[in-house]
Amino acid sequence: MNIWLAHGLLGCAALLLVFPLGIVSLWFKKSRWSILHWKIQACGTMLLALTTGVGLLNSSRLHHKHQSLGLVVFGMVLIQMPLGFVDALDNTRGYRASVSFTHSILGFSTLVLGWLVILSGFRLASLASGPFVFVGLLSATEISALITGSFLVQWRRRIVAKSAPKASEVEQLATDDYTLAEHNL
Repeated sequence: MNIWLAHGLLGCAALLLVFPLGIVSLWFKKSRWSILHWKIQACGTMLLALTTGVGLLNSSRLHHKHQSLGLVVFGMVLIQMPLGFVDALDNTRGYRASVSFTHSILGFSTLVLGWLVILSGFRLASLASGPFVFVGLLSATEISALITGSFLVQWRRRIVAKSAPKASEVEQLATDDYTLAEHNL
């Protein structure tokens, strides 16, 4: 297998499949700290590290925007890890909201720049217009789906939070003398 083909396939797998899948995994989380999200993003980071390593080892110098932008994307992914960790911690210092916002914006920006890296890699490889159209359509579809899905999930969580019983109501239910078994219909 051609080393540049492997480089391209690894990068496409990380940026078009694994990282977006990690975002989608957050939509179905049960708690603030999603182990599934962490595992998926760690796999994506390893794939992107391999992609970057293969690219750097087989390139004599940095002479194309694909290479420079690829290094920026990899650096952004490396910044994401500690931000995600801090975001998952308890809000003991009160700055988690800004960290969470930064983590989200940086993650979305990383995906968009990653898709541009893929397109510039296709151009560098002098591929026909077919792959450009495919990746362009796939990227546009992913952007639309991720934005729409994220907003819908946030909207649903707000509705559920508004309808959830208040702490005083929960305490009252917990102190009642009857059980659900006594009220079978």
